[in-house]
Amino acid sequence: MTDNVDALFTEASALHSSGADLHHAEVLYRRILAVQPRHANALHQLGALLTQLYGKEKDSEALRLVNAAVQLVPSCAKFRNSLGVIHQTGGRWREAADAFERANEKDPMNVSVMMNLARALRETGRQQRAAEVYGAVTKLQPDHPSASYRRGAILRTIRRNEEALVAFRQHLRVQPNHQASKFWIAAITGDVEAMSAAPPDMVAGLFDQYADHFDDHLVNKLQYRTPEALRDQLLSACQDRTASPSGSCSGSGIAAAAATAATAGTRSGTPRWRRCVDLGCGTGLMGPLLVPYCDALEGVDLSAGMVDQAAKRGCYNRLAVAELVSFLEAEAAHDKAADVGTPYDLLVAADVFVYIGDLPLAALPANRSRARVRVRTLTCQSRQAAPDCDCK
Repeated sequence: MTDNVDALFTEASALHSSGADLHHAEVLYRRILAVQPRHANALHQLGALLTQLYGKEKDSEALRLVNAAVQLVPSCAKFRNSLGVIHQTGGRWREAADAFERANEKDPMNVSVMMNLARALRETGRQQRAAEVYGAVTKLQPDHPSASYRRGAILRTIRRNEEALVAFRQHLRVQPNHQASKFWIAAITGDVEAMSAAPPDMVAGLFDQYADHFDDHLVNKLQYRTPEALRDQLLSACQDRTASPSGSCSGSGIAAAAATAATAGTRSGTPRWRRCVDLGCGTGLMGPLLVPYCDALEGVDLSAGMVDQAAKRGCYNRLAVAELVSFLEAEAAHDKAADVGTPYDLLVAADVFVYIGDLPLAALPANRSRARVRVRTLTCQSRQAAPDCDCK
C-alpha cells in the first residue's frame, strides 16, 4: 500500500509541477488522503493546488489542509509559505504576513519567501520593515529583477528619498531600460522634463496589482466620489447647450470629460449620446453612471487586470486594453477611412490625466474633430487642499 501511495504522490507531483493536468493531480492527491489522511506532503500539495486552481472559491478547504500539514511538520518553511499564500489570496494580509514571517524564520535564505513577506508587510502598512526585507533580498541576490525597485518605491513613499534614489539606481544596473525607475529618479532629482508623464508600463503594472481590491479600497475606505461628481457636472453643463467650455475645481482627484453636446439627443429632457468612451475606465466605476445616457458605451484602460474587473459590471459594449491617446488616434483613423465622421460624441476621463502628464485637453484626438460644441467638466487636485501631497 505504501508503495502505491508513493507512486501516486510521484505522479500527482509531476502533473502538478509541470501544469500538465492540474485537475487529475487533484484527484490523485485526494486518493492518497483517502488512504493516508495524515500524509503531510499530500495535505500541503492539495491545499496549494486548490488555491492555484480555484482561488478564494475553495479557501476554507485549502486553509484546513495546509494548516494540517503545518501541524504535522512545524519546521517546514514550504508549508508555512503556502499557508501565507492562501491567506494572501483570501485577502487576510496580517495572517499572511505572520505565516511568511514564520517561513522566513525556518528558511532565512529563501528569496521567494522573503519577497512574499515584504509584500505582505507592505500591504499591512509596515513599510519600513518591508523595505528592510527587500534590502535583504538585494544583498542575497543583487540581480533580483524587482527587489531594488520595490524597495525604492517604499522608501520614496515614506519620504526617504536619498535612499530611494540609491535603490532606483541599483535597479537600473539590473534593468537599464526600466522606465519606472528612470521616472522616479527624475522625480526625486527634479528633472521635470524626464518626468512629464508616468511610463505606461508602470501605470499598468501598478493597477494590475491593485485591481482585485481597488473598489473596496477606493470607494469604501477612501470614500471616493469623483465619478458621481463628474456625472453631475456633465449633466448640469448639458442643460445649457449654448454654454461655453468651463471647468470646476475640487480636491477629489483629476478628472475631465469632453462631450459634443450638439450631437446629444434627449429623452424627456435627459441628454443621450450615441457612442461614448470611458477613457482610463479602470474597474468601471463610471460605467453604471454613464449607461443611462449612452446608446453604446466603450471603455479603455492600460491595465488588463482593471479591464477584467470592468467587464464583470456588464455595462460596457466594448472594452480594450490600450494607451488612451493611441487608442483614440487609431479609432479616429479607422472612422476617417470608413468616412463615418466623429468617432465618439462623448468622452469621459476620470482621474486619468495625472498619469499622462503635461497633456492639454486640446491634444486629444477628439478635440481635433469637426464637432461644433463641447462641454468640459474638470476636477483637480489642489496643493491648498492638501499641502503635504506630492502632486504638481
